[in-house]
Amino acid sequence: MAETLTTGTCVHHWVLAHPEDEVIRGRCKRCGATREYPASVEGASRQGVYEEAASLKSSMSR
Repeated sequence: MAETLTTGTCVHHWVLAHPEDEVIRGRCKRCGATREYPASVEGASRQGVYEEAASLKSSMSR
């Protein structure tokens, strides 16, 4: 999956498009970052969500 996430202090607010080719494309309405999500539960991986949350938590602790 392709991701273009910004590093910094943006708390992303994802705007999701309609599913295309088994992916849902999202764009942060605050900073413009883009991300792709799987369109089915079978293709989903929670690891990316956990890593993003851990990264956000550590950046807020600084």
